Amino acid sequence: MYADIEDQLQDFTDEEAGQIFKALLAYANRGVEMQTKDRAVRCLFKNIKATIDRTDEAYEQKCETNRRIAEERERRRREARAAKEETEVHDRTQTYTDVHDEKAGHLINSSQHNSSQHNSSQHNDNNKIDVVVVGDGKRKGLDKEIEQMKGAQVWAEQMRMRYKLTQEQLTQWLDTFALDCQCRGTTGHDSLQNAQRHFNDWLRIQLTKNSNGNGNGNTGNRTDARQRLTEYAAVAAEFREESYNDLAGRGDPPK
Repeated sequence: MYADIEDQLQDFTDEEAGQIFKALLAYANRGVEMQTKDRAVRCLFKNIKATIDRTDEAYEQKCETNRRIAEERERRRREARAAKEETEVHDRTQTYTDVHDEKAGHLINSSQHNSSQHNSSQHNDNNKIDVVVVGDGKRKGLDKEIEQMKGAQVWAEQMRMRYKLTQEQLTQWLDTFALDCQCRGTTGHDSLQNAQRHFNDWLRIQLTKNSNGNGNGNTGNRTDARQRLTEYAAVAAEFREESYNDLAGRGDPPK
């Protein structure tokens, strides 16, 4: 209620002032206008009513302005968070790609050097990819490495992003990689990181071969490549099962 109303009510009796005051409350709360035959009372009511209307309109405009400001501020915050997250993902992916490209080139050069000097007794241990098992021929962790790579969510996501693979395709390539390692006599690596680097180099070569073979864009060739990948994965799974059964028959449980 406005303080200056007191001056306007001085010329009215207490009864008339009470009627005007109650009428103003009814209008402010429910929008009901005062009905009276007294022109002076009616004139004062309309005067105060106009002041109430102007105040309500100004308040609503202020609320609407504050609402738009709050929405705009929240929109900018969301855009900033989204941009920051996108930048972080890009930086992690780019760093991972650069490191593995450098390692891949280093490993390929080392492999060529070792092939040309097969009988040499001097080798750089840092260039070795495969760990050959000697002695009783037990597995040294290749199956465990494959399972760990399948379960490494961040690494698997980066591999899928880099080579545009689905999770199912990546799993099939890992099974095929395991079979290829076993055929080459490789049963483990120095560490999980070496196994991941080996698989990254191997996969890049396989996809390059498939890309060169399907360069004409023939749909049938792409279908054949996917079918061969599925067949390789099935053979890898069957080979591991037979190896487990063979080791179990000799009393040597797989590690």
